[in-house]
Amino acid sequence: MLGGRCDRHRHPSALDPAAQILAVLARARQSRELAELVGAGALSATDRGYLGLERAFERTLASQRPSESRSLADTFQRAWVLSVLPRRELTMLSAEALDTHYQQAGP
Repeated sequence: MLGGRCDRHRHPSALDPAAQILAVLARARQSRELAELVGAGALSATDRGYLGLERAFERTLASQRPSESRSLADTFQRAWVLSVLPRRELTMLSAEALDTHYQQAGP
């Protein structure tokens, strides 16, 4: 809510990226378990991407120091660590949200 009203153009529902993060973290856990069985070298590029997202999530979003104060806008921006994955993997987010916030990783 900004100024007493929801500003979906600036910030899509916080539930959308939160749900997507939970889904990709669940998939990362599956990839991690698979790596334990068959070895990391046998994982697909997509599965390795999920493991990379899990590490990036821990480093970027979840590792807030007790003395660190983050605004909601900063936290929302950090949620776009989702951009570590290919856009096609982010199926729970609207095209509008992806067009606005997704940042292509790498060249």
